Amino acid sequence: MIPDAARPRPAAAADARPHPAGRVVLRPATRRDGARCAGIFLRARQAAFPCSRPSFELDDYQRAVEDDEVWVARIGGMAVGFVSLHRPERQIRNLFVDPRWQHRGIGSRLLDAARSLLDGPALLCCQRGNRAARSFYERNGWTLVPGAGFGAELGMVDTVMYRK
Repeated sequence: MIPDAARPRPAAAADARPHPAGRVVLRPATRRDGARCAGIFLRARQAAFPCSRPSFELDDYQRAVEDDEVWVARIGGMAVGFVSLHRPERQIRNLFVDPRWQHRGIGSRLLDAARSLLDGPALLCCQRGNRAARSFYERNGWTLVPGAGFGAELGMVDTVMYRK
């Protein structure tokens, strides 16, 4: 049984406060985290792009993090977000927080941890149309790299790049 204090609550203006730092535990993901992280990946993308919902699948998670180092944020023993990074390219490839746990500082904690693990300048890409994510990265001090996006010219998702 999850204590009431650790249960996810729907995002609302009253919930837009971070959890005390001691309650969020960041650690390397294990195989046991895979199903929960896949669910987070699916729900967060569906929330960000409701018009694309039918094209998203649970299996997308494994393909997205295949060659990455994955770290998970846990509260009360439950995964509530994750970040994946690729050290050789010094790139953060995925950062997702369950929509029920967003706006509580978890994404910022994951972003800071990933940057520390990369130990220096890092890059990340974001879909050009994901205004919430782009605003989040910019609030966290990431700078848009002019002309470094990709995708549109190849008929893929239009992507922009950030660095910090």
